[in-house]
Amino acid sequence: MAAPNRPNVVQQGGATVYESLDEVDENLYNQIQRVYQRAAFLDVIIKWRKDMAQGKAGPFETGHDIQDLWQRRMDYWSKKRKSKPMLPRPQEVATPPLPSEPAISPQPGPQNISTQVGTQTSPQQGPRTTSTQAGTQTTSTQAGLRTNMPQPGPQTTPIRPVCPRVPTAAPPGTPSSGELSPPFRADRPDEEPLAPTHGQLKHMYRSEDGPWTFARIIASSRRGDRGTPWKANWLLVRVSPTNNIEEQIVAKWVGPYPGYEAEAEDEIRINELLRPAQCTHILPLRGHSKRLKRKRIIEGTDINEMEMTEYFMYSDFAPLGTLRNIPESHDSLLPGPDGRKKIVSEHFIWYVLGELAKGLLVLKTGQCLPSNKPFEPAEPPEDSTWAPILHNDIKDINIMIVEGNDKYPTYPRVLLFDFGLSRVKESDREHEALDGTIIWTSPERRFVENPAQDYIPSKWPCSERSDIWSVGLIAWQLMQATQGVDAFDQYLIRRTKEFSTDPRLVREGACNPQDSLFPSDLESSEIPTEYSVELCRFVQSCLRYHPAGRPDVDTVLQTAQERLTSLDRLHRDEFSNTGENILHDFRPEYGLDDRNAAYAIGQQFTRPVKKRRTAAAQVDRTTYDDLINQWADKDRYPRPSPEDAFVVMQGIRDYINSIPMKDKDYAAGYVSYQDTTDPHPLTLAWRHLYSKICKEIDPSHPVYVSNDKRVRDHDHAFADQNKYICLSDAIRYFLSFLWGEGPNDTSNPWYDLQSTGEALEHACRWGMQLIKMQGEPAPPRLEDGSIFHRAIGAWILEPEPGIDLSKLQNDQGGLINVEASSDDSISLGQSDDEDFDEGGQEEDDELDDENGSGFEDENSGLGEDGSELEDDEIGF
Repeated sequence: MAAPNRPNVVQQGGATVYESLDEVDENLYNQIQRVYQRAAFLDVIIKWRKDMAQGKAGPFETGHDIQDLWQRRMDYWSKKRKSKPMLPRPQEVATPPLPSEPAISPQPGPQNISTQVGTQTSPQQGPRTTSTQAGTQTTSTQAGLRTNMPQPGPQTTPIRPVCPRVPTAAPPGTPSSGELSPPFRADRPDEEPLAPTHGQLKHMYRSEDGPWTFARIIASSRRGDRGTPWKANWLLVRVSPTNNIEEQIVAKWVGPYPGYEAEAEDEIRINELLRPAQCTHILPLRGHSKRLKRKRIIEGTDINEMEMTEYFMYSDFAPLGTLRNIPESHDSLLPGPDGRKKIVSEHFIWYVLGELAKGLLVLKTGQCLPSNKPFEPAEPPEDSTWAPILHNDIKDINIMIVEGNDKYPTYPRVLLFDFGLSRVKESDREHEALDGTIIWTSPERRFVENPAQDYIPSKWPCSERSDIWSVGLIAWQLMQATQGVDAFDQYLIRRTKEFSTDPRLVREGACNPQDSLFPSDLESSEIPTEYSVELCRFVQSCLRYHPAGRPDVDTVLQTAQERLTSLDRLHRDEFSNTGENILHDFRPEYGLDDRNAAYAIGQQFTRPVKKRRTAAAQVDRTTYDDLINQWADKDRYPRPSPEDAFVVMQGIRDYINSIPMKDKDYAAGYVSYQDTTDPHPLTLAWRHLYSKICKEIDPSHPVYVSNDKRVRDHDHAFADQNKYICLSDAIRYFLSFLWGEGPNDTSNPWYDLQSTGEALEHACRWGMQLIKMQGEPAPPRLEDGSIFHRAIGAWILEPEPGIDLSKLQNDQGGLINVEASSDDSISLGQSDDEDFDEGGQEEDDELDDENGSGFEDENSGLGEDGSELEDDEIGF
């Protein structure tokens, strides 16, 4: 199905322009203040148009459909766009549609479809009629129940419900007005990073030629989904007396947890070994420091003391980010006149191969090859004491890009960094499998659990050729840039899962030295046709399964320099031109992260502000009080019987299961009670809500408990945002299904259950307010609640519902949703400088300075590579 003309995203005058459908989505777009959120909004529209063309999504009827979709997908797409600038930048104002001719009333449709036509009014004014392919629909509001459904006909499959066009409260966490400081959020998303504590701020302030001031969080990692942070990168700035930013550094922090101290010590040692080379192909470590923390844990009369060391490593700041910026920027471009996106040039791919080889060369020899000096293979001096170093963690986000390339002005410089898994190669330790991102790891360096068969690569030695495998993946990712980095990651996940069963890797002698992860057939659809046979063959050689078949570092560097020299001659040094003179197809696309622009050298520094509660709390309380007062009117809300409540719930369940798979996105289609292996967290929350209501109706009804360890997102399933969406969907989709043309339609088989549906709607709205207000507030409270109210209240207020902690395990066999860490160490809460939440008291020998505060960064959210997989499918 071809996508309609509007809404659309086009490029005009060097900007990315949004062509709105009507005034609703036009105003919605114009009110978005942050550039990355505007880009995220455009991503949603681009994704919808793609799904529309493939038959996976239906058309938008009005801008309210777009508003609903944006509210559901805003958090996910905004997080993706925070570190991925859109090029060209999105225009600030949407382009409205041209005035249209007056609407013509539709002709009467089939007899079983109402053709009542009237003036469109608001829900408070009366019924509203909209046209559909089958005829017309009437939306009415009585007793607070929103309805908008085609009348039941002879169809065997229920017609997809249409979302009623009523203003809906924004989910928790929706950004407030730009005039207010960022709102306080009691329900912190699991992946949201935390800023440094008071003690950490004081330590960094005076370290590495301080004073340094905390600016923002670049990235952080937690111990588990809700555990304490154990690693983070923070941007620090030096500020002049006139409050201008004079210098920037990045502080990498490694938390005081067992096992990580050794990793931090190794990383510091490797950087100290590389320091004398002063190599321009790696990101140098400027310095490091340690902070010893003495804690006293007081529990009753017992006092326990413990010492912990946390590590700080300081390096230069790279405002352009990582190499991942380049394929993401190319993927974000709109197709050109030929319908294709701009690819990464072959010349640039050879350049990256050469620069990475130069970085690996200094790890191999301890000597740095200048950028302008051609490579000449040479044996190291016989008296050299240098021991080769293996990087062991080369991937796109461990390669920084910076400005200042003299030879190729439009190319960024490419720098290796993050030596946390690097090791000195020792003769008696030829093989060592280390942690890392498994999809970027060579076959000989990964653990594979396969008790039935041997995994042959575990017997192969780890060497510099193990790093060459990752370099080959970098080149392949750049070749696939227009397909998107997420798609490439998913491809690698699928292929690497096959390693444990691939006959070439589980049978002794079955692997041919020429066998490669890269397609052997150069006519394969997996290989872009724009690249030369030489490049494809070389990348293929880097990705051979057996390390003996891969080239060494010297060969990679020599081959890359030869190909660059050849292409420079062929194009008459076109690549040496400046940005305005080089051909468009030869210039790689990358942009500056909007979050870094505020902290550029010379900018006025604005300190991060503390979160504070906003006036929205009073608005929520007013809405809550109105709901309480409405429920007190028993004539308006008669209490439903258990029998009627069960019939309504069974009807909703039957309706969900009757929706064809391709239409499930339109009716909270993640939910399918038949499919017990669906891993989507929203599915888990829905199933538990349904079972809780049924158990309130019939105490013998079982409560749904998920103990399938294959499900990834148990901890996310019962987050407030998911619960809010569940209740909102029940009102907007499932209840509207029950009433067809409206509660007054006596031919509707659900006519006699009108009051039961209204009670369920009220309970859902009441539950949504509980979520927004973080619990049931002080009186007045709801009295004489229905079956639905009691079940929904328990579902919202119970901690971590639906999880059997005694049985539920993750993929590594560790318990999920357990407060204590899996290694039996003490969990210190979200901030290791703060008091314990349960039981004990904690004292820190370092006094906290009132002027040095830890702040939450609302605009940060970079997760670890591969840590979050979410379906990109878009539905209403």
